[in-house]
Amino acid sequence: MYQVIQAKQGGDICAHCGKPIRAGSVFVIRPVPYKTGQVAWVFMHIWCDAQRRGATKEKLRALSRRN
Repeated sequence: MYQVIQAKQGGDICAHCGKPIRAGSVFVIRPVPYKTGQVAWVFMHIWCDAQRRGATKEKLRALSRRN
């Protein structure tokens, strides 16, 4: 089960990109099972978790035309 929370203080490191998670940003805590049956919990930015699952960036066209 994934948990999405807001960081109250900085210092945690993203397990995917290795960059720090800043205070005030929202991030994911996800379980990583080991072969021994134990579970480790890792921190990830929301975009890093989505990218790991196969998400890609898209540019949306503007809804209104600018003259």
